Amino acid sequence: MRGRHHFLPNHPCHLWGLLLCVLIIPAEADTSLSLFDFYDEKALDGHNTERIPGITQEECATRCLVGTSNVPLGTCLSFDYDTNGNGACILSTANMYTPGATVATSNPRSRFDYYHRKEGSMFEKHDNKALSGYNNQAIGSLTAGECALRCLQGTSSVPAGTCRSFDYDRSRSLCVLSTDSMETQPSALGTNNNNDYYHRKDPCYDGPCQNSGICTHIGYISFSCACTGGWTGDTCETDVNECSTGAHNCDQHATCTNSPGSFSCTCNPGYHGSGTMCEVSVPPAVTQQPQDQTRTLDQSAAFTCVIRGDPAPSITWYKGGTEVTPGGRFSIGEMSDEVQNTVTSTLTISGVKREDNGQYTCRGTNSAGTDSSETASLTVQERPDDISVQVTPLTSTALHVSWTVGVTGNLHVDQSGVSYRRSLDEPWSEAVIITHQSSGAGGEPTGSQYTLDSLSPSTQYTVKVRVRNSIGWSDPALGAGTTLDAPPGPPLGLQQTAITHESVSITWQPPSQAGVITGYTIQYGPTADCTEAQLTQTVNSSGSVTSYVVPNLTPYTVYTFRVRGHTSGGSGNYSNCVTTRTAEFYPTRPLSVQFADVNSCNCDTSGQNKTIMLRVRWARSQRVNGELKGYTLKLYYDNQVIYVTNTSTALQNNQLEYVISGNDVGDLQPVQNYSITVSAFNDVYRGADSDPAQARSSDGCPSAPSITSHTQDGLCGIDWTAPSISTGDITGYLVTTTATQLNSASVSVGAAESVGSTDVQNLTWTSSLDVFPPNSLIHVTVRAKTCAAGASSEERTCRVERVGG
Repeated sequence: MRGRHHFLPNHPCHLWGLLLCVLIIPAEADTSLSLFDFYDEKALDGHNTERIPGITQEECATRCLVGTSNVPLGTCLSFDYDTNGNGACILSTANMYTPGATVATSNPRSRFDYYHRKEGSMFEKHDNKALSGYNNQAIGSLTAGECALRCLQGTSSVPAGTCRSFDYDRSRSLCVLSTDSMETQPSALGTNNNNDYYHRKDPCYDGPCQNSGICTHIGYISFSCACTGGWTGDTCETDVNECSTGAHNCDQHATCTNSPGSFSCTCNPGYHGSGTMCEVSVPPAVTQQPQDQTRTLDQSAAFTCVIRGDPAPSITWYKGGTEVTPGGRFSIGEMSDEVQNTVTSTLTISGVKREDNGQYTCRGTNSAGTDSSETASLTVQERPDDISVQVTPLTSTALHVSWTVGVTGNLHVDQSGVSYRRSLDEPWSEAVIITHQSSGAGGEPTGSQYTLDSLSPSTQYTVKVRVRNSIGWSDPALGAGTTLDAPPGPPLGLQQTAITHESVSITWQPPSQAGVITGYTIQYGPTADCTEAQLTQTVNSSGSVTSYVVPNLTPYTVYTFRVRGHTSGGSGNYSNCVTTRTAEFYPTRPLSVQFADVNSCNCDTSGQNKTIMLRVRWARSQRVNGELKGYTLKLYYDNQVIYVTNTSTALQNNQLEYVISGNDVGDLQPVQNYSITVSAFNDVYRGADSDPAQARSSDGCPSAPSITSHTQDGLCGIDWTAPSISTGDITGYLVTTTATQLNSASVSVGAAESVGSTDVQNLTWTSSLDVFPPNSLIHVTVRAKTCAAGASSEERTCRVERVGG
């Protein structure tokens, strides 16, 4: 083991062979620095563990030996001392032998010195152990590091160089020095939980001698290394170059090559031998060539060659450019003739295989050169193999078959056999035998093709091909091909499966002679006729799916459908037709709705209101989308439905009307705004309402005015107020007068007779009594007028007392 040691430079120690090389380390003194090797103007770069300023070299050495909090006891292997200013101590847990560490020249040159801790100053700690019964001196109040320093520097009781170990009692800070150790008294070392045992390492402890050198030490002050042959130096670290010193036994025709701890001898080109003895070499020369071989599959083949040369050549066999390695079916036998300086080599191949076909050579090689034989061929004969069959369609009833023979077996292929079948359940057809009169290079047949005809359209066939040479028939090789499609027959079983108001789902079965269906065409039209002229619409489906939903149809309409298929061979015939009707749907809105009062005036001549009659007219819905069953009429007043009725009269007409009577509704009034909507309905659906149509009922009869009379001498007059119910715009008033004749007793003696009627715009009427019959009673009433005169007021009378004309 290399490391942790430093020995004085330029120490004279260099002997040939096994040599005892002794390095004497200066005797120990009572200073800490005496336990370190000094390297002037050197430093250990990059391994600075702790820097302590302002202390001397001696104090620095003591810190390294005793340990610090950062560099504990036993871990400090070296230190650099910085001489700049007051000085500084740089402790390190590495040394010049630590991998990657380098002791370099100080920069600046005089600033740093390197101190390497000697091996004899190291201790090995054993926790909870003590060397019982061999205690030479006990010293109290010390740390473990201070105890180690006392052991190294010596005391009056244990002089320097005699302390081999110490126990340290942790509980009492007690240092116990001993001139014995676990090596001199192995049985004395035992367990002690209060103590740690520190064993001082001798200079040979860590194996300073390299390259198997043997270390011997004298106490703790010196050691020596006995080097093995080929090595020299203080620690056997230097290789002895026997070649440069002449300390070798190589032949004069050999080259000496040095190696660590040894050397080797190699004969020069043109010579051969052990190196310590070399003879003139003879290059190889082939004296017997290997011969061509032809073998049947699984027979054995052997190639032999003879090569002369000195030294005896090594022989290698090659197939093509690849070395043949003995093993398995390949074996190589050799026989040497030392008198003739020849080597006979035989390559034997047991049970030859197809892959053994090729060119074989042997090659001899020695230190003087190389020679190769001529090539020898191995031809392996066998039944044909590796047949590749290609089948391509020609027509819907014919396939073209061609084949190639990958392995002819190195023989002429003279016949081929071709057969076929459609499925695994069918037997193979009788083979057609084709004779090949000539052959291509390597035995390949010519004319290796055939046409199969009278086949079924769009059918896959498996084709079997076998070929023959003089050894026998090959195993069958298979190929597959499909004849081209012919146009398909008509699809079968066409039927509708689902119907909505706007679509029809149809399904069918593939044609009995279908081929590979690439799609279908559905032809249809709004007709019950199955003719090309009527079926004007088409849709296409892709693939072989046998169903389709025909969209965007008209509700409640008769449609006829038929289908035909397509293959790559063309379009087939149409199927039989299927006729169906789409389902009913919501009728469209009625158009051109008109709404009006039947009467221009709802007041009769007697002043009584007529029954109100409202007439609605409309045009038939453009699309009923089913069987028309009637219309629904909704009458609205003040945006509220007040009457609903259905009518189914004259449904076949394009123009329809209906009259709503006040007798039906029971609450129709003159001079009111009404609206109406109309919707059609069929067996299933009621359609949307039409846009509302508006109508205002005609004027009715106003109520009676309230009157007062204001008769004066010679005059007859009345005043009145407007009627409380006008039922229209008041256009004026009608004043009616009648006269009843009186007798002398002022009693009416006849019926009242009409005197006349007067239209008045104001709310008053006055007339002279002179215009009325004498001795009569005048009756006066008033009626308000809209489109007609309404209810009559109370009667008022005036007395005409005039007698005679």
